[in-house]
Amino acid sequence: MMFGGPWMRQHRWMQRGDARVIVLKALSQKPMHGYEVIKEISEMFGGMYAPSAGVVYPTLQWLEDESLVSSNTEDGGKKVYRINEAGKKFLAKGQQKLDRLMEFQKRVPHERLEMIKAGRDLQRTAMSALPGISEAKAKQATKILNEAQSKLAELIEQ
Repeated sequence: MMFGGPWMRQHRWMQRGDARVIVLKALSQKPMHGYEVIKEISEMFGGMYAPSAGVVYPTLQWLEDESLVSSNTEDGGKKVYRINEAGKKFLAKGQQKLDRLMEFQKRVPHERLEMIKAGRDLQRTAMSALPGISEAKAKQATKILNEAQSKLAELIEQ
């Protein structure tokens, strides 16, 4: 079975170009650096969607290259982005995309949001352990994660 590809887009709630509109919406609240944009988007979507740095930073760069945002480096070396008039116009044109995404998020039952958050928290915990975990603990952690995955798969199949 082949994974990925254009056929999967119809099953995704986000579509090509949506990240640009979401990032601009976040920046329309106030100027922010990348991590703040990630946090703002997560709050916009009630925790259902929290973009990775690998989505946000290239999107910010694209928006800057297209002159939709401007940036400056503030004390501490962080690059802060601001939406400009061209960005506001782009956001206005993309309002239907934003409305579609926000409507989808509102329709997701609370229990499913909690499941998404729990999965994300599990992933963060596992990833944060990587730098200093011993081989023995890594084996134990892998066993626990594999058992959790199997139990979840069983539950879903019932």
